Amino acid sequence: MNSSRILSLSSQLSYTTLNTPVISPITQTPLLARYASSARGPIRPAKVTNNPTWIKKLKLRWRKMDDDPVARKRFAMAVIAFYMITGFFGFQYLQDTKYRATGEANPYKPMDGSSADSTTKAAGTESAPGIVEPRDTTDVYESLAKEYDDKIWLEELTSYIWWTRRRLMRAVEGDALEVSCGTGRNIKYLDPKKVNSITYLDSSPAMLEVTKEKFEKRFPNYKNVQYVKGRAEDLVAIAAKSGQKFNTIFESFGLCSHEDPAKALQNFRQLLKPNGRIVLLEHGRSTYASVNERMDRTAEKRAQEWGCRWNLDIDHIVKSSGLQIVDEGRYHFGSTYFYILKAA
Repeated sequence: MNSSRILSLSSQLSYTTLNTPVISPITQTPLLARYASSARGPIRPAKVTNNPTWIKKLKLRWRKMDDDPVARKRFAMAVIAFYMITGFFGFQYLQDTKYRATGEANPYKPMDGSSADSTTKAAGTESAPGIVEPRDTTDVYESLAKEYDDKIWLEELTSYIWWTRRRLMRAVEGDALEVSCGTGRNIKYLDPKKVNSITYLDSSPAMLEVTKEKFEKRFPNYKNVQYVKGRAEDLVAIAAKSGQKFNTIFESFGLCSHEDPAKALQNFRQLLKPNGRIVLLEHGRSTYASVNERMDRTAEKRAQEWGCRWNLDIDHIVKSSGLQIVDEGRYHFGSTYFYILKAA
């Protein structure tokens, strides 16, 4: 084969290769035709974002928790507590259904004023059977301060106390005073934009120190805050030194720990500014006789472990104070109380 013939054949092959479209083995469609018909502009790379979706964030948090044995244990305890509470409510429902069907008296039915037991009627006087004698409980809280949050968090989580704390803090504004602040469990719900100043009072220096650490960590730039050691019963004498009064005085689960809760409320009233409010979140006697019986049986143990008399009739104490009720609510079978009060 001479050189001219080879050159001619080579040029034919080149021409065929360049002008024959390549066939896609998958679609059997010429690739050039597909690109030509669908192309509307230059091909741009897809955007790559480093912000994970909320689902990925949840999965990541779950993996971290799954790797932490302490977190796994706490989660398991929370689930168990949830099922126990659900079972308790289910039991109450079945009992109500049973007694409605048979017409028998239901011992689990909420008590009205006429059927309330004598203990409930007298609980506000602190002389009723089952009511622990009042005393200064500062020593109890001093010993609990460092481990208080670790002991109480699960109980508050499963009983939705965090939700009632949030409701409490929504009413806090202006110059505010928290009495019996404890370890500052309300701090996470505080809106600093609504308060001009905040004062924390507690009889336990150790509890007060925990509150201070939490507040400074959460609001490092907030300056109008002070921490005062003292009892609610001595509040007027303490405030007399500065003459300070408040737009909001609030307290969570404090009346049960005061030696004289009635005097504490009177002190709150004296320190209110005009149109000021007292906001309370408390626990005490239930509207169910069965719950009250259990609280009475365990009242002494509860007082020794937690420093509170959890079976006081808070409703009686509040309504005997002479303060006007602006808003109120009851939760947990009537054993958790919420009040917004003002001077009458």
